[in-house]
Amino acid sequence: MSTSFSPKLGLSGNTLTFDTLADDSGSKADSVTRKKPQLLSFRLSRKQSPIPEQPTCPASPWLVTPLFDLLFVCGAAPWIAGILFFLISGAGGAFKPNGPTLQATTIVFVTVSLLIGESHQFTSIIRYYGKFKNREKRYRMERIPFWIIYALLVEIILLASFPQAAQFLFWTMPPLQLIFFTATIAFPAVLLQHVCAQAIAVAQIYCRNAGYNLSPEQQGALNSVSWLLTLTGIFSIAMPFGLEQGHLGDFNFGSIPLKLFAMYFGTTAVFACSVFYGMIIRRRYETGENPPASAMILILNLMLFALLPIVLPAMSYVFLFVPLFFHATQHWALAIHVQKIEAERKQSDTKRPNMKLEMCQLFIPVLFLTIGILFSPTLTSQLGSFRVSLLGMGSETLSVFFSMLVFYMHYFADRVVWRKS
Repeated sequence: MSTSFSPKLGLSGNTLTFDTLADDSGSKADSVTRKKPQLLSFRLSRKQSPIPEQPTCPASPWLVTPLFDLLFVCGAAPWIAGILFFLISGAGGAFKPNGPTLQATTIVFVTVSLLIGESHQFTSIIRYYGKFKNREKRYRMERIPFWIIYALLVEIILLASFPQAAQFLFWTMPPLQLIFFTATIAFPAVLLQHVCAQAIAVAQIYCRNAGYNLSPEQQGALNSVSWLLTLTGIFSIAMPFGLEQGHLGDFNFGSIPLKLFAMYFGTTAVFACSVFYGMIIRRRYETGENPPASAMILILNLMLFALLPIVLPAMSYVFLFVPLFFHATQHWALAIHVQKIEAERKQSDTKRPNMKLEMCQLFIPVLFLTIGILFSPTLTSQLGSFRVSLLGMGSETLSVFFSMLVFYMHYFADRVVWRKS
């Protein structure tokens, strides 16, 4: 049996797995001809049998290319784009901006946000219903959020199509409404947590690609940085809806300025990051090991992006480009990297994978699904095939709802689809 090996990525919240896995293709055919050890399944026998060594090339420390990674994964692009937009928009009132240039820049930003920013969410969603679906029935607990989303969608469609069904579904409304309003209010904070968690996980991928295995203490310090930056953003740039009025639900902050909480958590995040870098330096002197510069730059930029609205509010233009040129492009780089790895797993001695075809198979379905999903509320409301008025939402509100729905599906899919097979 010929078995190929490749590194497999796992991205889940703040945790990361990166394992060497065997290709399962052809396992059924081989199981017929291969003698099984007594009382052991083929899966166990394969793990216990000696595997012939094959020459392997060292993994590249980069996800795509050095230049692409430094710009769009490690965080250089938001600084460049933010400073340019700051100057184009008048440098904070220092001079009058050029109208046509500003309009053209805005149009380009909106278009790129749709094609790159919104579309990146569908890479994990398509993977969840595609390649991930073929796995064994694992991660049952991680699938529960999807079941809740399905129930919410079914109820919305039933109420929109058959209003009289409300008298039969009244008992389901309180829990679903609670989940819906909680998810809506917490949306900015969850989005920032997702950005921080992904950045930390990608930094760990860089370390693993370079042969630098983080210790449990270092991973714990990184996870602390991620959550502390999230808490910093909750009281600054990513406030849950309603918190800007000084209260969150029934809890009233009173006269306590929210910026004080942001500064407290921000200072604690800087301390945790300093502890992490201290661990890196101590390990350097003890073992001579150096982490990849890409990972260190990424972590440093993540911290600066989260603290920038507090320290230098006038340069919040930079944070405007973080979701697009830091988070979304980061995710695209990860998807491209995994697509290349899986294509190489399929290759044989006589036939090499067509990487252009592989990339088209990755990009084209995502772009079509992005345009179809995000614009479907507007199209259906124009055609009158969906009675949005019964839901109390116009087409624009429904578009926002669909956008949030796609984000949460992407958020929960991201926690499982990049894990080991």
